Amino acid sequence: MKNDIVRAGELKSRETDQHSTKRETYNSVHVGNREVKEGDCVLVRSEAPDPPFVGWVLRIFKDAACPQHEVQVAVNRLYRPSEVLDKNNLPLATDALENEV
Repeated sequence: MKNDIVRAGELKSRETDQHSTKRETYNSVHVGNREVKEGDCVLVRSEAPDPPFVGWVLRIFKDAACPQHEVQVAVNRLYRPSEVLDKNNLPLATDALENEV
């Protein structure tokens, strides 16, 4: 999906934040032939050799002041049990299966 065409879906609102940055928010984004909406869960892969992670889509937006900028997606990362460490730097959940998120 790295080279897929990304385009914004239906415009939801135009807003200005406390730093006077104008943003357009959208209900969805189209990546190739797939549509991703706010509230969807997505598998996020990076170019680094890190394993992919599951993210929950919070917001889809674009900087209205710079139309050449691409659509951005804000996500909440859902951590694997093995990635959540206690104060001794040990995994909190030791009984989770490898395929459990």
